[in-house]
Amino acid sequence: AVVESVEVIGKEVCEWLYDESIHLRVRVKANEDCEGLKFEFMIRDMTEHNLGKSESKDLGKMKKGNVYEYDVIIRNENILAPDKYIIGIELWKIKENIATIYDVVVEALTIEILADDEKNPDTQPLFWETNIVGNMMLPQAETTLL
Repeated sequence: AVVESVEVIGKEVCEWLYDESIHLRVRVKANEDCEGLKFEFMIRDMTEHNLGKSESKDLGKMKKGNVYEYDVIIRNENILAPDKYIIGIELWKIKENIATIYDVVVEALTIEILADDEKNPDTQPLFWETNIVGNMMLPQAETTLL
């Protein structure tokens, strides 16, 4: 199976507030019958350092030749500091303790997390007091087959 496309939902540009979830639509084509696949969304900073990931649940059975669209929500409730990030996608599964990677999109999209909502003056800007970045584990990505 391969990732055919990644589309941002509900945004003209790839900018989110620091407490706003990231909504995507991911198209996958099954080149063979398969099941048990998952998405892994890898978050990297602009210097390509891995910061963390969000995995999806099992995507279900896929039939050879079919194209599947998944609605994906990556929760970001004050997890990513205001900055620019690269999101990559892996399509993989694990069976009997053996991981098989079906497809990797290293740079699916570049996003920016904003410090405050310029359209709403009542929101307080968010600032991290340190530049130290550690690993993070985002909540499970919510996926829905369309």
